[in-house]
Amino acid sequence: MQKNLALPCPADNIIPHCLPMRLVEEVLSFDGKKGEARVRINKDNILLNDSGELEPVALAEIIAQGFAACKGFDDYQKGLPARKCLLVAMPSFEVFGVAKEGDELDIRVTEEAEIGEFTVISGEVFCRAKCLARVALRVWSRLPEN
Repeated sequence: MQKNLALPCPADNIIPHCLPMRLVEEVLSFDGKKGEARVRINKDNILLNDSGELEPVALAEIIAQGFAACKGFDDYQKGLPARKCLLVAMPSFEVFGVAKEGDELDIRVTEEAEIGEFTVISGEVFCRAKCLARVALRVWSRLPEN
């Protein structure tokens, strides 16, 4: 049974992550291979350091969650539950800038290949049109068993 969700779509019911580890707030677009999502860095974000900056590795997690949210949106549209997803590898990770408390980050993800339950994705995080990070990830995902 297909569900009709409007975009932008809140991420809270379409990814398995719970607060405080759910970082992505909404899916902006997804075409089956490419998607965009958004997160606002609030003062209660557990990945902020004492200087109010997001730890650089958190940008990779944000990209992984952006992918999970986009896939969750797609699954929900098809009447399926949220997938279980795990980040299993990060072959490349480049950081170009720092995100701070109060920043709004735009996430762009692309599914490059799918091999069984593993997906190769690429992604970028932007703040005010500046690319903060670029990453290649390997993600394992599976629909929950009933």
